[in-house]
Amino acid sequence: MAPNGGALLHSTYLGGSGDDHGTGIAIDSDGNIYVTGFTYSTDFPITSGAYQTSLTSGKSAAFVSKIAPDFSSLTFSTYVQGGSLNYGKSIAVDTGNVFVAGQTFSPTFPVLNPTQSACAPSNCYYGTGFITELNAAGSRLIFSTFLGGSHGDDIASIALDPNANIQVTGQAVSTDFPTANAFQAAFGGSYADAFVAKISLEPLASLSPTSLTFGSQSVGSVSAPQTVTLSSNGTAPLHITSISASGDFAESDNCGKGVAAGSTCTFSVTFIPTASGTRTGTLTINDNAGGSPQTVSLTGTATSASGPVVSLSTSSLSFGNQPVGTTSTPQNVTLTNTGDSALSIAGIGIMGTNPGDFAQTNNCGTSVAAGASCTFTVTFTPTASGNRSATINITDNAAGSPQQVSLAGTGIAPMVTLTPTSLSFGNQNLGTTSGAKGVQLKNTGNAVLTISSIAISGTNATDFAQTNNCPGSLASGAQCNINVTFSPTGLGTRSASLSISDNALNSPQTASLTGSGTIGSTKVTVSPNKLLFGNQQIGSTSAAQTTTLQNTGQSTLVITNIALAGPNPSDFAQTNNCGVTVATGASCTFTVTFTPTASGNRSATLNITDNAGGSPQHVSLAGTGIGPMATLNPTSLSFGNQTVGTTSGAKGVQLKNTGNSTLTIGSIAISGTNATDFAQTNNCPSSLAPGAQCNISVKFAPTGSGTRTASLNVSDNASNSPQMTSLTGAGQ
Repeated sequence: MAPNGGALLHSTYLGGSGDDHGTGIAIDSDGNIYVTGFTYSTDFPITSGAYQTSLTSGKSAAFVSKIAPDFSSLTFSTYVQGGSLNYGKSIAVDTGNVFVAGQTFSPTFPVLNPTQSACAPSNCYYGTGFITELNAAGSRLIFSTFLGGSHGDDIASIALDPNANIQVTGQAVSTDFPTANAFQAAFGGSYADAFVAKISLEPLASLSPTSLTFGSQSVGSVSAPQTVTLSSNGTAPLHITSISASGDFAESDNCGKGVAAGSTCTFSVTFIPTASGTRTGTLTINDNAGGSPQTVSLTGTATSASGPVVSLSTSSLSFGNQPVGTTSTPQNVTLTNTGDSALSIAGIGIMGTNPGDFAQTNNCGTSVAAGASCTFTVTFTPTASGNRSATINITDNAAGSPQQVSLAGTGIAPMVTLTPTSLSFGNQNLGTTSGAKGVQLKNTGNAVLTISSIAISGTNATDFAQTNNCPGSLASGAQCNINVTFSPTGLGTRSASLSISDNALNSPQTASLTGSGTIGSTKVTVSPNKLLFGNQQIGSTSAAQTTTLQNTGQSTLVITNIALAGPNPSDFAQTNNCGVTVATGASCTFTVTFTPTASGNRSATLNITDNAGGSPQHVSLAGTGIGPMATLNPTSLSFGNQTVGTTSGAKGVQLKNTGNSTLTIGSIAISGTNATDFAQTNNCPSSLAPGAQCNISVKFAPTGSGTRTASLNVSDNASNSPQMTSLTGAGQ
């Protein structure tokens, strides 16, 4: 991943046709990636020369794979297994040696120099831990051991201390798990305990040969090189702290900071006598092996030569880091004629890879008398960043001509690399914005990069936009990310350029931007397209349900109307967060509730009118109103004229439960202005089943003349309670 998590820089499969699991990963100082896990694939990617190259079908093996830092290749890959099931769980690396740990069910798991050479009495039936160390090529074992008791143990993680001693942890089910110098020596109880174990490995070093003899060599001349091999033949990698050659001897080597166990490195030693006679010195290697330092005795015989002999105060000059385009502090080399006759100089020149980056002046003239010396003054003015080198060649009449002084320095300057250098956004609908595409800006130079601006310019600059996480400066090797989007404002090809201005030699850096503005279709999906509310008490509001409208087309959705229609639109209500437009790829939500006003099946339709095909979009709404419903018939009674003090004949009112659940009657009464002038009797029970009815009889007995009024009231559990029938009559 990029440092800010904004880009996936590398990603790869690693597996065959079976089941493969990666469980552990480690990185070395060069950025190589080491992975372990387990595989059931007989065709898992295995490299030529690997330690184990085949797997029996139906079995599992741990695997160890080394991947190049840029994911470009598989450096090595091997199975690690016995004859049954094997599982790699964790991995570590030191100086090239790879350490893997896990669990095996294989009595035949390979061991070498083990601390525990066999499974416990269970014969690996329940599984036991293993620790294996491979050489730097993944081609053979250096160390391998079981670690466990008699009943199911598993190593989950491995770590190495600075001396490459092994520390592991995991789960021990065994009550006889091996312990040593433990602060808790007994099993704690329950199913399993955690465990921590340390295994000490031993680095060993040997030199071959242990002495070098160079024979006769003229004073001031350089011998042919001789080779010494350092072998790391212990179980731990060899860590080298220093290498030196004393006396009239010099060395170069490929050992670096250490040598993996099972590997070698070489020293190239030369003899450069400064005086005649027997000359001695020592090649000294300080490391973490027993008996350090390791030494090689060096002997040579220097002979005086007749004629001129050249001795240089140094055979190399190193100028270190120097900003590109600036000149270093001068450094000097002294040439001394240690012979017995004059030195004639025929030519002095600078040759090699970067001769133009170095300059020299000298006071040697064309000859140097016997015993005399002269001085070369050298400067370094790098013309580019990175390692720069050349050689001063002094052509003369001495042995070993031309005499040479190697020159080296590092030009430092920021250098910017943009990846990629062009972005193509393809077709994009007008008025919409593309997904972001990334450009990585990396300081591939060796000095701090100062960024002054990041901008978009060109013909259609306003159609593109950028955001970035780039600071004002980037250290050498650091990177940042620039994200660009495309929002075309016109049809056809649109172009611009992303430009970065900074203090790098190649400033400004540019990435071309292209895209095409198009007009696209608008499509929508509504999901779900039906909402069912089930049973709901009349007059009460349901829990809300939602439906989502998504713009799946290629242009903005424009909504012109949202409405409820159908048989019972007033029984439903909706709210939404759609607004009037929905961007491409975006969605909005409708929230709908159901409040039945009557019993029985109730339905409606949510209609969404827009600019998409098939408009209006429909969402079907349905629910069932449940509850009693009382109906009085008739809802008014008129008794006409009635003599005061007399009683009319009875008139009837029917009370019917027209709902779909039991009606519970609370009271039947007459109220109003002249309530005492009216009287009622009824055959109504306390409750009426759905569809049932009862009768109420009302009589009028006016107590005064003129219009007389009242109301028959029925109180119950129906949503329309109380129900009323008006009563009128005239006393005379």
